Formats: sequence, C-alpha cells, structure tokens
Amino acid sequence: MRFDVSAQLLTNRSRYYLQRTPSDASSITQRRSRDASSITRDMLERFEADWGNLERRLSIVPGKSALSELNRRLQQQLGVSITPPQIISHLRSDEISEALRVILVDLDTFAGSGPTDH
Repeated sequence: MRFDVSAQLLTNRSRYYLQRTPSDASSITQRRSRDASSITRDMLERFEADWGNLERRLSIVPGKSALSELNRRLQQQLGVSITPPQIISHLRSDEISEALRVILVDLDTFAGSGPTDH
C-alpha cells in the first residue's frame, strides 16, 4: 500500500506543479526553477514524514484501499470480513468529524431536494 500511495501522490503533485498556469512573471520564474527532480524530492520528503505519523498516514491513505487491506487481514487471520454498511451502523455521532457531518447533511439535503426547475 505504501508504494501505491506514494506513487499516486507523486503523480498528482508532479501534474500540479508541471501543468499549472502561473498568474504572473515571478510565478513563471518560480515554476521553471522547480524541475521534476525537485518536485519528486519534496514530495518524497513530505510523504516519509506523513507516513511516519499514524494520524497523517490515515489522512493520505485512500479509504477504499485501507478497508480492502483491513478486510484482507481480517479474513486471513480471523476468517471474517466487514462491510461499509456494518461500519456505518456502528458509528456514534461523536466519532464523526464536524467537517464530515456538514458534508453528509449537505448530501442528504441535496438528495431530498429533487430536480430543480429552470
């Protein structure tokens, strides 16, 4: 999983730095001074620091990958697996961050609003 996550982050960061359009001349100079090896080095340094901290690691690992790996290990070691609905049914409201709560409320509102008239 570590290599998959680092490769994904490296690809996205490289694309961002190499393809973005600077808004002024100083940004053009700065963009040109950041070659691919500098971008890669910076990303790998940040990735290593993030990977070494459990909280940061959990923030950069895709949830679907984490759940797949957890299920693989649960199946291998205990002969059981879990599903997203099972996880959700056991969540307590105090375990959900405020940011996620706002997103869920907005999605619920959107889903219940029906089609809009134009």
